[in-house]
Formats: sequence, structure tokens, C-alpha cells
Amino acid sequence: MPTRPPDAAAAEPTLSDGQKLIELILGSEDWIHRQVERVDLRPTGDTIHNISMDLTVPVELALAGSRNAVLVPVTLLQKGPLSCFSVVGPDELPVPLLESGANSRLSAMFLRALAAATYGYRPADEPFEVGLFIEDIVSADLRRGRQATERLRRFLHDRDDADADVDPVESATFFSMVEVFSRCFLMAVELDAALLGRRCVVKYSYLDTRNDPHDRPRYEMSWDLEHFGVAGSYHFEFLSPQLLEIASVTLTDVTGSEVHLVAAELPPDGVSTAHLAVRPRARLSTAAVVVGLVPRRYGVVSQSFAATWLVAGMFAVVVVGRHLRDAFLPGAMVAPTAAAILSAAGAIALTWIARTPEDRIVAAVLRRPRRHLLGAGALLILAGLYMAVPIPDPIRSVGWWAMLIAAFGVATASAVHRRRSRSGRSARRLR
Repeated sequence: MPTRPPDAAAAEPTLSDGQKLIELILGSEDWIHRQVERVDLRPTGDTIHNISMDLTVPVELALAGSRNAVLVPVTLLQKGPLSCFSVVGPDELPVPLLESGANSRLSAMFLRALAAATYGYRPADEPFEVGLFIEDIVSADLRRGRQATERLRRFLHDRDDADADVDPVESATFFSMVEVFSRCFLMAVELDAALLGRRCVVKYSYLDTRNDPHDRPRYEMSWDLEHFGVAGSYHFEFLSPQLLEIASVTLTDVTGSEVHLVAAELPPDGVSTAHLAVRPRARLSTAAVVVGLVPRRYGVVSQSFAATWLVAGMFAVVVVGRHLRDAFLPGAMVAPTAAAILSAAGAIALTWIARTPEDRIVAAVLRRPRRHLLGAGALLILAGLYMAVPIPDPIRSVGWWAMLIAAFGVATASAVHRRRSRSGRSARRLR
């Protein structure tokens, strides 16, 4: 068996920290095996993102951190302040996270090493302008980062004209990463060096403040996933709020100029939890996920539908009864308690409006059904007051006809809303 020369190991090239970062970041799908993101809705409508990353840090790509620790770049997050942020490692123990200054230096080291590898110059021969532009790109100032990106593009494009050996694919990859780092920061944590080469789990969570003011029959929430291509596989989990259920979960995967749409397979009756698993097509793939929420089959939507049509039917009976009374019992009087009964019925209908959940998303989805109940209750109370006022015919008959038309209008609106909130389920059932 041939023996290895003693100086063979010394002859092997040693990767610099910048080259290790290139291998770690651009090849993260090889050592970050799976990324699971669970989104939890809060009563305010904001969301908590809980991300779990299953990874194995390569021994040969270890970056020295503090004592007995290694630096591990695990993901990319949008620049800006993070609320309710926490990160834990194996055994659910907190792990150190790089502060802003050290994080920027690590990001700059990666981009400078990638620029040198892409444009074929030694790090010692790096143009002065490249370092300045990259420092601005990784800074917390988004506007300055965008401006520096364009200046760096123009500077290196002019350099490309003088050097025709630059691979256009590598150049496109470099600037894709530059654009990512102009709007995102590299989240790097310190792990115990004993975990090198061993499979472990890192978890982090943060609060996403949202503002979704619309109240459509299908309430759609969307999230941009800048970290989508980081892992070998991506899993999205969502739990619907009370009184709502999930009608659809779709993920749009953008890889270069290609767009791929992936939809979760949900039962036609709707579910309260949904899971979507996707394998990113490339490391630089980005994605957006959209969750469609609709009211459950029971509750205010069904009650408003039944109540509004009941009120419309009651007004139809009143109008028909008046004509029959005039034909067969002219001069007959309506009992005075009828006005009180109608007013009480209106008050009962209005009690449904008071049952507003504290969850902002649920309240937004159920806002229109409650408006229909408000309209039905208001018409009943108006009818009770109308009966208490002595108004002669034919004006009195015109008033009843006007209230009948209004009641049918409210009932039709509730029927349309009910149908539109169920249209997604019908479409899935037909497929």
C-alpha cells in the first residue's frame, strides 16, 4: 500500500476565510439540509415566524469564532430592526449572534472574495473602489446600498470591457448576490466547535409587523421569502386563526427568468393547518408564499345569509299581507305589538354584530357579513318605527315597498359574499 509523503498535507492549498464563505454561502444547500418555517398569527394580525434549520457544518469550511466556537452563516434576513428575535441551537440553548459591525465585516469579506474570484484578480490587487462600494452595500442604509450596487456594476462593467475573460454566468451570479446583500443581512451564529461534522438544529424566530386593511371574501396574506434557496428543501407550515380556515397555499418560485407555481394539496372541505414542501431549483432562487383564508362553514357568514333572507321574506309577507288585507278586510288595524316585535327582532339580529373576535384578521374577514346583519337589523328597527307613525296611503305602501327592495338587496349581497367565500373550495372539488 503506497504511503502518503509527509509533506503532502502541507502542499494542499489552504482556503482563506473569504473562500470558505463562498463555499458556505453559495453551497449552503449542500450542508443546510432542510428549512422548516412555521407562521403563527397573533390577535393583532402580526405574525411570528419560527424557522428551524437542520444542518451539518463541514469540518473543512470551519470559520474560527470565539474560544472553542466556529462561525456559521445560516440565513439571510431583510435589513432593518428585528422584533422579538431569538435564536437557539442544539438542546434549545441560546447561541451567540454576530452584532451589526462584525456581521457587516463578514458580509464584506464574502463579497470581496467573490468579486476577486469572478473577475480574476488577487485579493491583494483589489481595486480601491470595489472595497468602498462593497462597504456601502453591506451597510444598514438601504438607499446607500442600492446606489453603491449601481456604481459597482458600472465600475466592473468598464473593467469587463478591458478584460474579456470574465465568465458572464459568474458575473451574473456575483451581482445577484450583491443585490441580495444590498437589501438583506447575513445572519451568522457561533456554534460549539464540537458540532463540526455533526448534524444539528438551529432555530430562530422573529415578529413580522403587517398591515392588511382589506376585507375581501377571501383574505390573502403573502410573504416574500428571501431565504428560500438557502436550504436543500423548504417547508412552510401555517395554522389558521379561530373561525377561519385555509382555502389555498401557493408558493411562487422565481429562478432567473423562470417562474414556477407550487400549490399545497388541500381537501375540498378546507383545513385549519397546511403544509407545503418544495425543493428550491437553485441557490439564488427567491419565492413568495400566499395563504388564502375564508370563513368556516359555521358562524356569522351562514347566520347572516339566513338572517338577511329571513328578513327579506318577512318584508315580502308584510307587503303581500297589506294587499290581501285591503282586498278582503278593508279598514282592519294591525296590533300595536307588531312594532315591538319587529324592533325586538332587529335587536336580536344586531347582537351578532357585538360578537366580534379580538383577532384583527378574523374581524377583517367577517366584516362584510356583520355589515349585512347590521343592514337587516336596521331594517327591522326601521319597520317597527314606521308602523308606530301614522302615515296615510299610498305613501305608506311606497315605504313598505322601499324597505322590501332594500331587504332583498342586503340578502343578495350576503348570498354573493357567501358564494365568493366558497368559490375556492368548489374549484378544487371540480379538479
